[in-house]
Amino acid sequence: LNFNPVELIQEKKPELKKDSQGQHTNVLIVGVDSRTGNDISNTDTIIIASYNYETENLNMISIPRDFHVEVDPNTKWYRRINAVYSIAENNTKGTGFNALQKSVEDVTGLEIQYYVLVDFKAFVEIIDKVGGVNINVENSFTDYRYPGPSGNITVQFKAGPQVMDGKTALIYSRSRHSLMNGEGSDYARAKRQQKVVLALKDKFAEDDTFKDPQKVMGVISSLVNNIKISEFTITDIRAGINLLQDFTENDGKTYSFVLDPYSGGRELIEVKSMPSGAFAIGPKAGLGEYKEIHKYIKLIEKYPALYSEKA
Repeated sequence: LNFNPVELIQEKKPELKKDSQGQHTNVLIVGVDSRTGNDISNTDTIIIASYNYETENLNMISIPRDFHVEVDPNTKWYRRINAVYSIAENNTKGTGFNALQKSVEDVTGLEIQYYVLVDFKAFVEIIDKVGGVNINVENSFTDYRYPGPSGNITVQFKAGPQVMDGKTALIYSRSRHSLMNGEGSDYARAKRQQKVVLALKDKFAEDDTFKDPQKVMGVISSLVNNIKISEFTITDIRAGINLLQDFTENDGKTYSFVLDPYSGGRELIEVKSMPSGAFAIGPKAGLGEYKEIHKYIKLIEKYPALYSEKA
């Protein structure tokens, strides 16, 4: 038996938690807007960031806010997925995220290892801390109905590369009333939200501050009132930093997907009319039927370039 004694005392390379197949690490990213006081309103942003260790790709999958899921299995009560968190929290304090995570796992078939819930105040502060994010605005658009502090305001974006501070990036991520270039839908908004998350990832990768686990912990601690993160350790942070560096150095590919009526050749999801008259989207197979969506997600995990929007 041959072995190197040094190997016995060397620290094992830190690794992130993986799914039961040992192939993915999935992070659920949720953006919320606090109301006055401590109440939480609907979750405006729901993104799963899924890293595939076999392909070394990162898939971003957004679930639009109008996607209807089962809130109460006893009554077959369906509501928009963006209301799941607040409904559960209002019923029993501290259960909101577990309820939302279960809904996301049911819809996608993915196991969530980590989550981060960021209030929009923290979103702005984080982007400002890294000196802004670089965004290539795909389409020019104007939104005359963006909600301001005392009524609607007009916001405008011109196509092209630009640096956005936290406030600008938040407006870019949340605008949904433009009538220009298809930028007025929740699906377009979801794509813009992914762009900002990826731009923030790029800033973390190039900023030496975020290569020190202790400094990362310090930033998180400073935002403790506006951010909630799943349990993690310094080892998790080291593993995340290592993975981000490897991903950057190896030119890892990122692919974006939105679970909207255009997914899967328009065969997966459809616009539905609820008994209340509310606008909704859900599986063509019926509300709560996710088998075909699970198949689609397995395919995009395996062949993301083939199923991406601009394949």
